Amino acid sequence: MRSFYSNIQVRQFGGFVCLCLLLCLGACSEQEVAQLQHEAELPRVIEPVAVVNVSASDTEAFQDSAQAQLAEIVDVLESARVSGESADFTGLVLESKEAALGQLRPDEAAGTTVFERDGVTVRRWKQGDAEGVSVGELGDLSAAYGKLAARWPAGAVPRISVKHFNVQIESDDEAVTQTDMSAYVVGASASIQQQGKWRCRWRTGGTFDTPPLLISVQMMEFEELESNHGGTGTTLIDVTQSLLGELPCFQDSLNRDANYWVTRLPRLKHRFQHGVAIGDVDGDGFEDVYLCQPEGLPNILLMRQPDGSVRDGAAEYGLDFKDNTTSALLVDFDNDGDQDLAVAFRSPFDLFENVGGKFEPRFSLPPLGQIFSLAAADYDADGLLDLYVCRYQNFDDLGRPKNPVPLHDAKNGGVNALLKNLGGWKFEDVTAAVGLDENNTRWSMAASWEDYDGDGDLDLYVANDYGRNNLYRCDKGEDGAIRFSDVAEAVGVEDMTTSMGVSWGDPNRDGVPDVYVSNMYSSAGRRIAYQKNFKRSVAGVDDQHVAGWRRAAMGNSLFQKGTDGNFSHVSAAAGVYKGLWSWGTVFADVNHDGWEDILVTNGFISGPADAPDL
Repeated sequence: MRSFYSNIQVRQFGGFVCLCLLLCLGACSEQEVAQLQHEAELPRVIEPVAVVNVSASDTEAFQDSAQAQLAEIVDVLESARVSGESADFTGLVLESKEAALGQLRPDEAAGTTVFERDGVTVRRWKQGDAEGVSVGELGDLSAAYGKLAARWPAGAVPRISVKHFNVQIESDDEAVTQTDMSAYVVGASASIQQQGKWRCRWRTGGTFDTPPLLISVQMMEFEELESNHGGTGTTLIDVTQSLLGELPCFQDSLNRDANYWVTRLPRLKHRFQHGVAIGDVDGDGFEDVYLCQPEGLPNILLMRQPDGSVRDGAAEYGLDFKDNTTSALLVDFDNDGDQDLAVAFRSPFDLFENVGGKFEPRFSLPPLGQIFSLAAADYDADGLLDLYVCRYQNFDDLGRPKNPVPLHDAKNGGVNALLKNLGGWKFEDVTAAVGLDENNTRWSMAASWEDYDGDGDLDLYVANDYGRNNLYRCDKGEDGAIRFSDVAEAVGVEDMTTSMGVSWGDPNRDGVPDVYVSNMYSSAGRRIAYQKNFKRSVAGVDDQHVAGWRRAAMGNSLFQKGTDGNFSHVSAAAGVYKGLWSWGTVFADVNHDGWEDILVTNGFISGPADAPDL
């Protein structure tokens, strides 16, 4: 079996990285796959029967007001739940006998338990599951909220978020919002995570910049994950402080957030996209972690010790670079049995040979655009690992980075390179010679090798920001020559969006590889892009442009390969599209049950707590 490696892209805040774990709940049924073709499967926006033609500014003014009202309603509900007193909805809720309330958490029997093992239970409901369940007046809102919170651990403080992802003005005095609801409640012995979609109807009073009154709430979707910490299965426990807390690199660097460093190193701005590399640097049988850092901060080599502790060996090995390091790989390029190092700085790229406890420079690629990630594989099966380099963007003559144009389908990004390993630490750029120059001016964030078509050679998926992705199929001619061709559109994995990471796996265990692409889920992006007049006044913008913008905020993509060689977009059926602002991703069987799960790093820099939130 050939070895191939990809850098895992993360969004690093000092040393803090958000992580989303999506447990594999089994394969999609044939019926689900059949009905979930690409556009039809994407998260839907329910269109009202009649929509008043209002300006984008009016819609957003209403959204700001309704968002504040709904957040205040949740605060009132939570305060009343904790205190046991009656909730006071004055100025928030329309008192009406016609104001119907669907259940915020339906009855147990109405939902489906889709996963239950080792103390972890996942339940799902859809809109139809709540029909026929008790519906009361809006005055029963407290009771419905109490049912939502019934399984929360006693005494735990919930983190609740409500964000509108769609706004429709239906008449002069009524509007409808569709809202993402998230609740996270962590207790001493159990945790609850709830994700839902609400359809809220509002009385506007004929104006969009004054607080509207809530008329009704209806559940559209609901998912609940309950974890019993006392279970016997695999549980992820945060050991950062106990394992790294005493290390100088943690105290001086990793324990600081992005805002701390930006105020002291202004050049950083939001340059916190950096990778990690895992490998056994010193050959002691324990995996070590090489952590890339922003400019001015030294890179870190966390080396596992026989007693379970960790030390930072970056300085000892000459790897404590203070350049802006975007990614790295620990692999054996010279076949001598130890791990060498590939390092991508902001523009240049260097290879280092592992020589008796030191890393010596052996090869360098000149600056030709900002590099974001690396993927190694023996694409030509000659026994030597080759390297694919993802260049994100180019620079102008003054060294300034260019902007993506057009933003939803940019073709002015960096030029990626395939470096063939010739042996003796010599590498040749064979990008054009093997056909990888096709569609090769995208804004590439990550790449991953896999023999997706089962013909014995390695193909390459490239995840691109600001537009379409590439799937380069590898074929050999009668003369043995290797050629790649971009078949992403033809087989259904082009995924025109904001891709950050990619990973191959077999989550449905049918013996053929599927591919998961981490993109960006944005409630604000969905809300704005679905406005009736979005971008219509911009010259040259047509339906295809608008569709591209809408797709860009829809979240992550799981493409399942069918028997015909093409892929189906099954993210919603599998419950894996909402990975928030996603970066790197990888398949891994986290709970050792034989099914591949998905890990996604996510998050972005947030503003002050009192600042408006898109």
